[in-house]
Amino acid sequence: MENLYEKIVNTIPVFFFLWSRDQKETIFISEQFYDEKSNDYYAPEEAREDLRQYIHPESQQDYDQFFANLSQENDYNDEIEVRAGDSLPNITWVKISTFPVIEQENEIKYIAGHISDVSNSIESSRLLQEQVESLDTVTFMLAHELSAPITNIMGLSELLKSKAAGAGLDQHLHLYDTIYNFGGEILTLAHGLVNLLHLQSSKVQFTLEETQLKPFVEKRLHNFYLKPNTRKTELSYSDIDESIIVQVEPVNFAKAIEESLVYLIKHIELNSQISITTPPSYNPNQVTICITSTGVKLSKESVERVLDRSSRLGMLDVTGLKIRGMLELVIAKEVCELHQGRLEMIDRDGEQGLMITLPRNPTL
Repeated sequence: MENLYEKIVNTIPVFFFLWSRDQKETIFISEQFYDEKSNDYYAPEEAREDLRQYIHPESQQDYDQFFANLSQENDYNDEIEVRAGDSLPNITWVKISTFPVIEQENEIKYIAGHISDVSNSIESSRLLQEQVESLDTVTFMLAHELSAPITNIMGLSELLKSKAAGAGLDQHLHLYDTIYNFGGEILTLAHGLVNLLHLQSSKVQFTLEETQLKPFVEKRLHNFYLKPNTRKTELSYSDIDESIIVQVEPVNFAKAIEESLVYLIKHIELNSQISITTPPSYNPNQVTICITSTGVKLSKESVERVLDRSSRLGMLDVTGLKIRGMLELVIAKEVCELHQGRLEMIDRDGEQGLMITLPRNPTL
């Protein structure tokens, strides 16, 4: 056993322990851990080597399950963050990382582990999460607060337009339409922000359903035609393969289709056609959905920058660059990623648009 300890000392960081697969408990903890971390604050009735006593009671069940899950399938290599007990002064969280100890004939009787103090990183992460949740709340409230006055302004513009028409001021009617349209765009942005926040919160509860793609799209396009700004645009889905079945969360995935359409419509010429097709995928484990048009003019560089998180925020300060539909692209991309898929731009054969790629059998 001493030779085994010596091998471990030479290969594993100083704060290490040894866990026996036969005894299902720790049988050794490095002296450096006692001296620098525990200060001998261990229970007198317990062996010093019992790492479990240094774990907070609320985390001991997770601690036990962690070791129970170590197996050949994960190469006995894993890590967990657990709350530290009172016997570790000035430490609130520890991270335990494990490594298999391979002996002769590849036999593994022991698991070596590294103990590290992650109190600062955990607390910083919690503080950051609280700030993000606070920002989400403010954004959500702002979006809802904007909706009411913008709706009132749109209603007022309609009323004033009606009065102007009655007074014979036809030459000014287009100004009221402009006010109404500006209000509609702001209202769309506000609703888009709420949708984006909803998507982020739904990541925890995301249930996929087996869905036949063509009738799913047909239903969404039927409802989509009710939107006033789409009545001059023809939507075609006849080239969708009827045999394609996808695993999606219907409500959220519908947003990916709709937001992609809204984005294209913002950049499309009047009386153009948007086609939704399912060309053969080079990967048999993937489904490809293309939403394209010959009557649209997109900036490939701009679209790719919006889809790239690292460069998206920098676009806000680009002088003279007119970017429309950033929010729609971001929402569609978020939905695709929730489905373990991706959203990309298409620019080929005189057509432009967006391509959604989904795995046939996602593992959520």
